[in-house]
Amino acid sequence: MKQLLLLIPGLFFLFTHASTQNIRDTLRINEIRIEDTLAERAGHLSRKSITPQVFLTGRDLNSLGHYGLGGVLRRQARIVMQGPPMSYRNARISGLERSYQGIYIEGIRPSGGEDRRDFKLDRIPVSLVSQIILNDLPGASKPSDALAGLIDIRLKTVPHEKIFGGSVIMTSALNPLHPGGELNLFYGQPEHNRIPGFYGHLALDTRPGRTTVFLSDDESGINGTNHISYRIADQSVYGTLHYRLNKSSDGSVKIWNTKQVQNETATGEVSHRSRGGLQLRNDSAFEQNKRSLLMAVWMHQFHREKTVWKNRISYSGSGLNKYRDRFREKESGIEKSLENEDQQLTSLDNHLQMNWLCDKSLRVHAGLNLHYNRRNVSRMTFMGLSGQPFWDQWENASYLLYDWQSAGYIEIESHVGSLILLPGFRTEWEQMHFKTTATQGESAYLQWLPSMHLKWNVNKHHVFRVGIARKMARPPYLYWVPVEKIKHKKQVIEVGNPDLVAAAGWNSEIVWAWHSPNFLNLSLSGYLNKMDDMYETRFLGFDTLYHYRIYKPVNLNRALIYGLVAAAKIRVGGIRGNKLLLAGNYSWNASRVKDPDMDIYRSLNDQVHHLFNMTAFYYLSKWRTRIEAGINLTGFSTVFESTDTEGHIIEAITRLPFQQLDAGVRWYFSDHGSAFLMLQNLTGSKIKIRQGSVIEITAIGIWMRLGCNFNL
Repeated sequence: MKQLLLLIPGLFFLFTHASTQNIRDTLRINEIRIEDTLAERAGHLSRKSITPQVFLTGRDLNSLGHYGLGGVLRRQARIVMQGPPMSYRNARISGLERSYQGIYIEGIRPSGGEDRRDFKLDRIPVSLVSQIILNDLPGASKPSDALAGLIDIRLKTVPHEKIFGGSVIMTSALNPLHPGGELNLFYGQPEHNRIPGFYGHLALDTRPGRTTVFLSDDESGINGTNHISYRIADQSVYGTLHYRLNKSSDGSVKIWNTKQVQNETATGEVSHRSRGGLQLRNDSAFEQNKRSLLMAVWMHQFHREKTVWKNRISYSGSGLNKYRDRFREKESGIEKSLENEDQQLTSLDNHLQMNWLCDKSLRVHAGLNLHYNRRNVSRMTFMGLSGQPFWDQWENASYLLYDWQSAGYIEIESHVGSLILLPGFRTEWEQMHFKTTATQGESAYLQWLPSMHLKWNVNKHHVFRVGIARKMARPPYLYWVPVEKIKHKKQVIEVGNPDLVAAAGWNSEIVWAWHSPNFLNLSLSGYLNKMDDMYETRFLGFDTLYHYRIYKPVNLNRALIYGLVAAAKIRVGGIRGNKLLLAGNYSWNASRVKDPDMDIYRSLNDQVHHLFNMTAFYYLSKWRTRIEAGINLTGFSTVFESTDTEGHIIEAITRLPFQQLDAGVRWYFSDHGSAFLMLQNLTGSKIKIRQGSVIEITAIGIWMRLGCNFNL
């Protein structure tokens, strides 16, 4: 925190005293020219957009040695990432539970969302992505289940000129070393004389590591250490083809296949009691997760005079196979538990869209979307004493679920002088049916989702946006299906609630932005979400068999989520003509909801209230070198104290502020290649969590990435 306080005055000096002289970059390196071109194009798209959007390309994706997209997204306003150290696989916007935002690939929600609908972001190689679009308040033409925001990931497409390139990277945690590596190869051929264009990509990645967790209890004096060793291996194959039938008709096909294997071994000497505090207990476990995804998308568009018709058909099939065994010391002996889980998930999607240009000041966008999900989940849990021929207990949490969704929308874009109006209307119908070993049920509902956006181009530098839209958030599948998922690792049991309904309400946002070419971009925004039926897990008590905590999702009363965001980008000449790029943002998030257990108002559980990010790039033209640095500060968050019907209390859990500093250097050894060294968590910051008298400290260590890129 002290480093951050010392950093802010220096940054303020740069922002207020930087020269406004437009100094032309003397570098002619291919990689830098590509990044600059993409950054300028992204800025143009952001300024042109009617709804508030952020486009991430080039420099955002390639900087600071990111392991995956989570590393890119955690530097953006309002976004907090979760996951294994340096993998960052789960996104949370405005501090809300991760099922409140939509993660889409090519405008489609992939089937690999598992129980909670969220897609693991570390499964997508950064080198495969051309663009990420962040939309805090999407209009009626976008999917509605993005209550907190929409993250749309666009994969690379056929290039305009022949390209060949790749990267070779060594990754490792430091002290001790846990080396891994990455290999990326790509080739692209543009279309020529009606010969289809092609782009192909191969990515291989392995990420080993070790995490140490220190636990201590001030009241009992018990303390100890738990160790987690893991290895994550990914492989990804991608290909896309673009064809043109004639001057008015063209299309593309994209196919992506990815597999991920994660092996994890955990050993410990101390664990949490179910009722709080710590206890000394030998514990060991091995877990393996295998994830796979096959995604195929066909898109075709037809142009005729002032009308454009687009049709997209997609298939997404994914699988999850999980195996976990555990040996735990108990008074009666060594207890063994075994978890087997297999998920087969399939989704089909068809989107038909029409864009009609009535005249220069009036456009109509309309569309129809059909979506189908099938989820076949087999989940078995066994427990017993080691050495015994039979299991003492076993649980079956298997289910089969069908989900049909249909949506229709219309938007009318009208230009009146310097004003652009975008009223829209969307309606969605959904029907779900589940079947477990004990029961079956279904749910159906219809949602009416109007929206209104206004953009005012005050002058060539100032833009003002305001919007309001009704949005929704479908509960995670596991929240709705009435099965009991036993989590031995966390010593909790999650119980589904078939009476749970989707959260829905009004989102509003106001944005002011100022842009000066080649120098400074500023934006200030505020948002207010007024939601009904927000869902949150509620503590019910303790299980009599396992003595685990039981949680059940419930709908809350009306909730208010609100906040402010400030962001800035600056480009200055620097010393002796070297170019300095700075980008920073600050987010304040807050909420207010009535507690379901106590007659009080509080914030939503685990909402991070303060976020700060700053990144810097300094070009040394003479030495063909770029120095990179970034700081990320995540404020505290709290899971509030809860009480069950019998008076048992689970004390509040507070995650303390966390600061991470990353830095690196990149040397351009030729116009078509570069070598780099990146260090993440340079200061070795630790994650600290407090619950009553218990303190948990996770040492994630310092991570290194050493490699080179080439692009011919």
